[in-house]
Amino acid sequence: MTTQGLFLFGKTAHHAFALLALLCGSLVPLTAHAQTAMKTSEANHYFGNLPTYAAIEGGYFARRGITLSVVTMKGGPAGASALLSRDVDVFSGSADQAVKMRSKGQDVRIIGSISQRQQYAIVIPADAPYKTAQDLKGLTIGVTAVGSATDVGTRAWILAAGMDPERDVRILGLGSASTVVVAFQHKQVQAATASPPSLTKMLETGKPIMDFRDKPYQEQSIVIRGEDLTGARGEVMRNYVAAIAEAQTRLFNDDAFALAVCLAHFPEMPAEMLARIAHETIHDHMAYPLDAHVSPDSYDNVVATLLQIKAITKPLPYDDVVDTRFLN
Repeated sequence: MTTQGLFLFGKTAHHAFALLALLCGSLVPLTAHAQTAMKTSEANHYFGNLPTYAAIEGGYFARRGITLSVVTMKGGPAGASALLSRDVDVFSGSADQAVKMRSKGQDVRIIGSISQRQQYAIVIPADAPYKTAQDLKGLTIGVTAVGSATDVGTRAWILAAGMDPERDVRILGLGSASTVVVAFQHKQVQAATASPPSLTKMLETGKPIMDFRDKPYQEQSIVIRGEDLTGARGEVMRNYVAAIAEAQTRLFNDDAFALAVCLAHFPEMPAEMLARIAHETIHDHMAYPLDAHVSPDSYDNVVATLLQIKAITKPLPYDDVVDTRFLN
C-alpha cells in the first residue's frame, strides 16, 4: 500500500487498522520457544526509536529468543545511567551519551545504529519575528533534558552563531518530550527543540527556526556494557542487532507495516498524521540505515559537536567507541 493510500484512513481507524494489520500478518505474534527477557532504556518515546518498536511488533526479537521491554526515561543522560546501573541491558539512545561515557573511562560500546539522522528541529511560534539564533538572545529554549541530544544540538547551534549558550540564552531541561510540547504550547518557553511526534504537534502552531533533520548524526544507537560483547551475552547481542536490522529493512519496504507499528505505539495520534510522519522519517530523511551500521560520518558529527560544546576534551576514534563485530 502506498503512503497516499494510507492517508485515506481517518482518525477513527486507529485500532481497526492495527487489528487489520495483525490479521494480515503485518505484525507477527511472538514465537513459542524459550525467550531471554531483556530491557532497553530509551531517552524518549519518539520516532527515533521506531526500528526497536518495529522489531518488537514484527516478532524479530522473539524469533531470535529475545523478549524486550522498553523503559522510557526523561532524557538521554537518565537512559545512559540506567545502563551503567544495570537497570537495563541496552541503552537505545544518542551516540553522544556513549562517547561521553567512554571519555570518562566507562566501559560501554555502540554495537549498532537505530537512527542515523538528527530528527529534531528548533521551533518558534508561527507569528514570532525571530529569524536567526541571535534573535533568541535573552530568551528561553526548552529541551528534554540537559545533556540530551536536543540539548547538545541546541548548544552547538548557539555556539556556531557566535553566542554563549550559558549566558546569551536560557536552555531549560523540561524532563520529557511531552512536557516540552506543553511548555511550548502554553508559551512558557519562546522556542523548543523536539523530534517527531512531539515536533509534529509543535509545528501545528509553530515554525522551525532551525531544522536538523537531514544531518548525518548517530542519534539512536544500540549501546551496551563492554562486558556483554563476548560469551553467551555476546550472542544475545548479536541477535539483538540482527533484529533491529531486519526491522529497519521492513520499515523501508512496507508502508502498511510501518503505519501499523506507529498505530501500536502512538495510538493517540491520527492515522493520517502518523502515515505522513513515517513517510517523512523513513523515506524523505532516510533516518534509518537498512543494516544497523554506524556510518563514520554520522559518528564523526557527534564527536565534532561534543568537542564544540566542550562536553569532551579530545576526539575519540570510531573504533574506540563503535564495535562492529555484530554487523554483517
